[in-house]
Amino acid sequence: MKQGFEMWHLLCAIIYMLHAPQLSECLVQPDLNYIGENLNVQFNVMNNLNGNDVNFNAEVLLRNTGPSVINKDSWEIFFYSLYMIEPDHLPNITGYEIPQTGLTFYHVNGILFKFSPSANFKSLQPDATLTVNLVIQYWSVSRTDHMPRWYVASQGFLPVMLKSTESVSEFVGSFDTKDKYKRYADDRYHPFSGEDRYARFSSMNHKATPKPIIPTPSQITVENTETLVDNTWKINCLEPAYQKECQLLSDFFKINIQDTVITEKVITVRNQNVAVDETLFAKEAYALTIRSGLIIIEAPDSSGIFYASQSLKSLTKKNGDSFAIKQASIKDAPRFQYRGMHIDVARNFVQKSDLLNLIKVMGMYKLNNLHIHLTDDEGWRIQMEWCPELTSIGARRVHDVNETEGIIPQLGSGPFNDTSGSGFYSKDDYIEILMEAEKNHIRVIPEIDLPGHAHAAIKSNLQYYKRLLSEGEEQEVAEDSLISDLEDESEYLSVQMFTDNTVNPCIPGTYRFIRKVVEELVDLHNGVQNLTVFHLGGDEVVDAWTESKKCRQFLNVTAGFPSSVSDLMEYFIKVASHSVLNGTSNNLKLGFWEDGVLGEGDEPYTKPDISDDDVIAYAWQNIWEWGVANRAYKLANAGYKVVLSQATHLYFDMPNEPDPEERGLYWASRFTDSFKTFGFMPDSVYDNADVKRSGEPYSKSELCQTEGACTPLDNPENILGMQGQLFSETVRTKEDLEYMIYPRIIALAERAWHKGAWEATSGASGNMDLRDKDWSEFAAAVGTKELNRLQDLGIEYRIPLPGIKQMISADETGPTITCEFPGLEIAYREVGANQWSTSVCWSILPLAVNKDYEFKTVSFGRESRTMKAMIQMVNPTTPQSTTSGYQRVLGFPRLLYCIWFTFLSYSLINNMI
Repeated sequence: MKQGFEMWHLLCAIIYMLHAPQLSECLVQPDLNYIGENLNVQFNVMNNLNGNDVNFNAEVLLRNTGPSVINKDSWEIFFYSLYMIEPDHLPNITGYEIPQTGLTFYHVNGILFKFSPSANFKSLQPDATLTVNLVIQYWSVSRTDHMPRWYVASQGFLPVMLKSTESVSEFVGSFDTKDKYKRYADDRYHPFSGEDRYARFSSMNHKATPKPIIPTPSQITVENTETLVDNTWKINCLEPAYQKECQLLSDFFKINIQDTVITEKVITVRNQNVAVDETLFAKEAYALTIRSGLIIIEAPDSSGIFYASQSLKSLTKKNGDSFAIKQASIKDAPRFQYRGMHIDVARNFVQKSDLLNLIKVMGMYKLNNLHIHLTDDEGWRIQMEWCPELTSIGARRVHDVNETEGIIPQLGSGPFNDTSGSGFYSKDDYIEILMEAEKNHIRVIPEIDLPGHAHAAIKSNLQYYKRLLSEGEEQEVAEDSLISDLEDESEYLSVQMFTDNTVNPCIPGTYRFIRKVVEELVDLHNGVQNLTVFHLGGDEVVDAWTESKKCRQFLNVTAGFPSSVSDLMEYFIKVASHSVLNGTSNNLKLGFWEDGVLGEGDEPYTKPDISDDDVIAYAWQNIWEWGVANRAYKLANAGYKVVLSQATHLYFDMPNEPDPEERGLYWASRFTDSFKTFGFMPDSVYDNADVKRSGEPYSKSELCQTEGACTPLDNPENILGMQGQLFSETVRTKEDLEYMIYPRIIALAERAWHKGAWEATSGASGNMDLRDKDWSEFAAAVGTKELNRLQDLGIEYRIPLPGIKQMISADETGPTITCEFPGLEIAYREVGANQWSTSVCWSILPLAVNKDYEFKTVSFGRESRTMKAMIQMVNPTTPQSTTSGYQRVLGFPRLLYCIWFTFLSYSLINNMI
């Protein structure tokens, strides 16, 4: 076999010498297999700090590790880049040949790129390496900016994965110098050291008493005595409307529901109005009283009964076959009626089991809206019986450049449909999700993102159209099903670099499509959980339709509005909304991302033109220095109901730390940890201004210096609540998903339910000392109890790295080791040692100075990343600052300078006198 293979290559070489253009005929499947197995790829970010702050330098090393030559054939290697490769030259239909490489690079679509040999390519000999130097748009300071599963393909052959690119941790180089981990010259961030983590939480009281319940009740008294619930207890549940909630209590405590009234050893559940502060959402209020032999749950609604049950469970400890419960009195209600979590299942598919777990956790922490981002450019994830192509094409990513069998690979999905790039929820799956959500008092809000972010829908729709024609449908009828203009010559590039991701607003098929989708969603919800909110997306629509023939024809015959292409986005939102609302008998409310209902100058569209009912706007874009943080209040003042979804504090696809090894994108915030989310103050958005994207301190006063930047909130009643978001570009596995959501979601739940006494309001700034006290109690509860509850559900939450006081004084016996959540365990050892020692966090470790040690946090057999640190002795004469974080790094020298300057000025003035 090997001899035959070599003879074939000899024949190819002869053909090449005689007639080079016929060379591609020599390529055979074993050639692709060889490249997949033996071409070793190493991707290295070389320099973000190249002086222009708009692109970075990278290199790709291509090494032939096998025994054969890689020839100039018709192979193409497909790969992914979040940002444009060679932005001065691409996108360009003819591609761009990288000098001195013989390789031509092309932008395919979205983040999919490819390169192939040009006429100048020289065969890659065994053990030879070809270096490709690239310029790439923007910057890259994280390993997860780069995607796995590069592959080689050629027309007529099976694509082959490049084995060396299966793991990002192996083929992407380290970010170990500042020109690699800093984005630009003004970037203030660097990877956290142990000392940085120690400083970040230095104001914590690690001995604080843990909060007994999260989210914190508005009124609570807990006593030291306990009530023991065993199998002799009963549940009194005489309200038919509360039977489901009573059954959940019965399942948890393993006791029976009693039909007759009893007064001892009983959990009594009854309908009762609960008086709470007028600022709270009384419909979901509850009262919980736990006494010896008696537990009383009262609420005016089944949701309150459910939330009381969650509080009861939180106070409960298993005690053999019984349950020990702290005696307590609680009156409670949420600050917001909308407490949500958004999850993107389109970019990377999320398995049903993981979604069900998320719903259970949301129920535990009293979150009540699950916003599912079901569609995007990269995938359509919900079965539609009327159009099977939406899932047979749109939910399937494969190597098919014509996209007739599936969507082209994106986000590291590879050439086959066996990764997180592919998948969808069947009707039965979706109904099961609805049933679990209903049980946990969570409303499911499906999102079909239009008119942009629609690449998967458009490609599926084209195949639907072709099927109709093949089945004998008349051309005119088939064309009425289209959602894109087949003669549209508009050239645009979406935020995610798609060239064809916007449905056409000028043709009836678009609105017929929307109506059919909504009708089927309504049918899916009926009988399980009625569809009450439908989210239509509306975000990140670029300048499309400029060369659409259908739009030119439409505008030519339309009198008044719309009069130009610039009016078409507003026209789409209004007509699509009416298509949704008029197409169903349900009392539907509509949701949009903020930019879907903002026109020129960020002015909201007239709300009654969209719907007479509530329209919910999700306010997400608030990068402080961009001056757009006022959008939330503008929309509320214009009559929209607003869900605060601020990217700087509530996007869980941002990294947990500013470290290259942390997963996530960082376009809004270089990092967002639980502490940052916990500290969000929803009653005064502008008071959350803390830093620019660069990390430079930035305050509310600086923000509001710009005229109009701090629009006042005139209609606070229109702020519905708040929501956390997870977009899934870098989330490919269950482990990735859980790492990004948990435990940050607990901090989200705390802020959405409970208003801290320390929070800022429109008339007063926040009290950060009280915040730190509140955080200490919250963090103690997470570390000692809440992580255990997540563990019981099998959730692999992120384990934070420890902090350590690396600089110690002569009178200290050793460094203090800290962690974000007291109660966790720390493992440590000297570098090079075999055995790990353990200690609880916030303890003093017996370590020698001037030696390198390794540290990691441990929880239930899992562990954080490992960090290294050297313990050093402080010079006794060196003054020590007690300020934290970057204040300690930047503030103290500035203080010395000010003192010196004042003294010098005083001396000069005296001399002049």
